[in-house]
Amino acid sequence: MIEIKNLHKSFGDLEVLKGIDLTITPGEIVSILGGSGSGKSTMMRCINGLEGLSSGSISVDGFDVSNKKELQAVRKKCSMVFQQFDLYPHLSVLDNITLAPINVLGENKVDAKERARALLMSVELDDKANVYPAQLSGGQKQRVGICRALAMYPDYLLLDEVTSSLDPEMTAEVLVILKKLAAEGITMISVTHEIEFAREISNRIIFLDEGVILSDLPTEQFFSKDGGKAEPRIAKFLSKMGE
Repeated sequence: MIEIKNLHKSFGDLEVLKGIDLTITPGEIVSILGGSGSGKSTMMRCINGLEGLSSGSISVDGFDVSNKKELQAVRKKCSMVFQQFDLYPHLSVLDNITLAPINVLGENKVDAKERARALLMSVELDDKANVYPAQLSGGQKQRVGICRALAMYPDYLLLDEVTSSLDPEMTAEVLVILKKLAAEGITMISVTHEIEFAREISNRIIFLDEGVILSDLPTEQFFSKDGGKAEPRIAKFLSKMGE
């Protein structure tokens, strides 16, 4: 499981996370909601060791994110899909997907390419293996990003606003793939503004506000009048999002 205990994160004088306590167990689909600047993406980056912790602790299946010797083990277990795709522009789609499995996991090239092609087929991009990122649409790039993450055989898939830079049609393409992954039982933690998507796939909704967890509830309860909506800040947020 992922265990976060009393996590604080500051950037200079700005305290972004103010004592986060959170446990995520295998098989859960957790969506993290909240307004801009609430600390959602910062928390995700802390889980994967992309941001150092100011204080507190995070462990992934017992591996300490703050321990440099254990960080590689953490990143083998947690694969992250980024908002801005972050594909290597000078590498083909196939090479983008196989780079980490070959260099980090030590997978042989033949097996890595075979798995990459299978992943591309699963997201309906098997005809794009040899093209470069500049030749892809935004939705296609994000699907490649998901394949790249899955190629590492992760136990946890971290999704950081993966549809925020896409138009509605491209967003729909990506959400179809994520719904398929959710149905397959992979553990996912998703920072998102896609409320209907969060409602449909999540077991649990976490709401962050000004660096603290304001609500942590099962999905159905979160969206009920007696649950998350009973909290004025959450009700206001959902109202603005059309709920």
